[in-house]
Amino acid sequence: MSSVKGKKLLILGGASQHCKVVEAAKRLGVETYVADYLPSAPAKDMADHSYQINVTETERLAELCRAERIDGVISGWLDFCQVPYQRLCEAAGLPCYGTREQFDILTDKLKFKNLCLDYGVGTIPFASGTTEDILEFASRVGYPLQIKPVDSRGSRGQSICNQASELVAAIDWAMDNSRSKMIIAEKRIIGFEDISVTYYFQDGRPIIERLSSRILGNEEDGLDGLAVGSISPAQCADFYVNSVHPRVLKMLEAIGVTEGPVFFQGFKVDDDILFYDPGRRFPGGDYERSFYSIWGIDLAEEMVKYALTGSSEGTLSTVPNDAFKLKSNMQIIYDVTLAPGTIHAVNGIESIRNLSNVDSINLRYKSGDIVADDCDVCRRFAEINYTSSTLDEAAAISRLIRERISVIDGSGGSMVISPFSEEINDYRERLR
Repeated sequence: MSSVKGKKLLILGGASQHCKVVEAAKRLGVETYVADYLPSAPAKDMADHSYQINVTETERLAELCRAERIDGVISGWLDFCQVPYQRLCEAAGLPCYGTREQFDILTDKLKFKNLCLDYGVGTIPFASGTTEDILEFASRVGYPLQIKPVDSRGSRGQSICNQASELVAAIDWAMDNSRSKMIIAEKRIIGFEDISVTYYFQDGRPIIERLSSRILGNEEDGLDGLAVGSISPAQCADFYVNSVHPRVLKMLEAIGVTEGPVFFQGFKVDDDILFYDPGRRFPGGDYERSFYSIWGIDLAEEMVKYALTGSSEGTLSTVPNDAFKLKSNMQIIYDVTLAPGTIHAVNGIESIRNLSNVDSINLRYKSGDIVADDCDVCRRFAEINYTSSTLDEAAAISRLIRERISVIDGSGGSMVISPFSEEINDYRERLR
């Protein structure tokens, strides 16, 4: 019998990424509460209780915890909820898998980059400060540059600048999307492998849960700064483990990480990984469902148990440190992206869901919804997670998905852009 049966869990954020948390809690016999500023959201609709409260309303949520005798709080997959989660745990006196310092550093690109520099971990050349500071940086390193808020999420507020005349508008846009009103400029890296690495700590022991190559969208679609999918394990996995992993572990140990997820994104450039983005969470998505299908370990359940008890049960002791190798399998995330416009009809989803290799599908839009003309995660219609044993099989499944999925606008045209199966073939060519 579960040691947490009958306890009460508050989940911050009702997005689809947290549906697996509600499911895990219910399997453990836990009563679920979800808070989100939206009146309806996928995880809210599944929960036993839901509240229309913004996750940033710490005192209001702490009062809810006291009134409902909540035993634990969780939010492990949503960027915006990271700091509110830690602040609420602190205010309500409930278990938290990280410290205030860890969340402050690992949700702030500038603080993270400075930490990397302190521990010899690679990071993309950058500058932060006034418009004049960024113009001076541009004169030294040249174009193109990427301008972004230090605390943005989902590529929001980010711009690519190819010449000086574009900088001021990009700086203003980044500033408008920054809660702290601080921005950062990076030298844009083009033509190198873009990777994501996720660690999961349990009782001080880290495993590399995920190490993937991120596939970016097409430049002609304006999505060359947005991931449209990923392939795990990454092409540079062995290099990372042998040459970068020891430095990253030393850095994480220095700030006291002993429990829960941490992830980073970076580029494999020559003989190093140059990181650009951190998180004290899992990347948003359902990779963990595929991880469960291979390893038989549900990390959402592990997170729920820790949130409710403040301790781990050592469940991951049977999983190797290099769990990202997935027993020689591959895991693919196909983010179906759309052109801006109004969705008139959607077809083929159930046909794709029934494919034996598909572990999960998360839909972000439905018929009648409007897709904004923004070059960020708002363009993602669906996230499809599947596993395969070879690249050929992965490419074949991707082609099936492309053939079966249909998202049509009001004039009868397809809205699907930046197709993914060709990218798998490109990845295969790079491996040769």
